[in-house]
Amino acid sequence: MVTTSRDNPFWDFSLLHYDTPGVAGICLTFQDKCDLRVNVLLFCLWLAKRGRILEMEPLLQSDALRQCSEEVLLPLRSARYGMKRIGMSIGQPKLYLKLKEAELDIERVEQNLLYRMAPQMPESNRPERHLAKINLETYMQSAQIDLEPWRDEMQRLIDLVLVDKGDNVFLSCADS
Repeated sequence: MVTTSRDNPFWDFSLLHYDTPGVAGICLTFQDKCDLRVNVLLFCLWLAKRGRILEMEPLLQSDALRQCSEEVLLPLRSARYGMKRIGMSIGQPKLYLKLKEAELDIERVEQNLLYRMAPQMPESNRPERHLAKINLETYMQSAQIDLEPWRDEMQRLIDLVLVDKGDNVFLSCADS
């Protein structure tokens, strides 16, 4: 069963911030150029808002998270991109939209899996911007990405997301 947004403040956080001008573009650049997952990028930032440090081990050990991404989400995205490349998104708009909706539903499942991992992440008193940088660097290093060419984009993402948008309601603990 898919968790409702009331049960997953990470989902609400993601929806709010992904729509911020510039955020989607940066996230998609990281996805397309570095093969990083948008949901994990947003998870890094959400954890920082919650005062938690990303540890990659739980994510890497999760068969459910890996299968959700590799066996469902990526093939759906590939099919949707393929439709767009060959012009079927125009000729078959209903099918294209169904694929897009299915992809979003699977992204939500992936976010639920990530959200349930939040209590496993250690707490920290460091400022959220510092935690966001640590979390993003941890994720990128685990993917063997050279950080230097991406530091400005990482900082822009942090600056765009870690502003007070009244999102304190999204900070409740997964373990409470």
